[in-house]
Amino acid sequence: MGNIQKSCHSNILSISGTGRNVGKTSLACGIIHKLAGTQNLTAVKISPHFHKVDYLNALFEQPGAYSLYRENKKDRDKDSSKMLAAGADPVFYIQTNDMHLNDAWKKLSELIGDDEPVVIESGGLKELLDPGLSIIVMNPQNKDRKKKRRPGGEQVETRFGKFDLLIKNICFKGGSWQLND
Repeated sequence: MGNIQKSCHSNILSISGTGRNVGKTSLACGIIHKLAGTQNLTAVKISPHFHKVDYLNALFEQPGAYSLYRENKKDRDKDSSKMLAAGADPVFYIQTNDMHLNDAWKKLSELIGDDEPVVIESGGLKELLDPGLSIIVMNPQNKDRKKKRRPGGEQVETRFGKFDLLIKNICFKGGSWQLND
């Protein structure tokens, strides 16, 4: 992605994983559900895969580069819909490739505040920003996967199904994500 200046965002909680179907969305929805009753949360799902999308509100589309949508249905079997059902509002869904991720991030940044809590499910943003808290969901079946320490805010690793204590101890205070002891 070239020489991109990373930016710090203490209001962003980044959730990534060591593969597909390791529980990233389940964790995101658990955190959203816990906090949604006490504060407004924004959620974002970023996918490197382009699919036909016919049920979301398109906010911006640049064919072949990226598309930005706002989720509007709670009853679909899509990650963004699950985040909306868990209590986040607004919820954004982005389809982009790595080459256009920076452009997509800039467009999304126009829509989210710097002090509101944001939960983002994406593995690609590590090159663009340092979140306040980064959670990596590990696949217990993939023991050979190298764990990479990401610069920036606090990083936590967890395994699929081991989310209860993490969800219990996570909070958003003073404009940043924190873990209680």
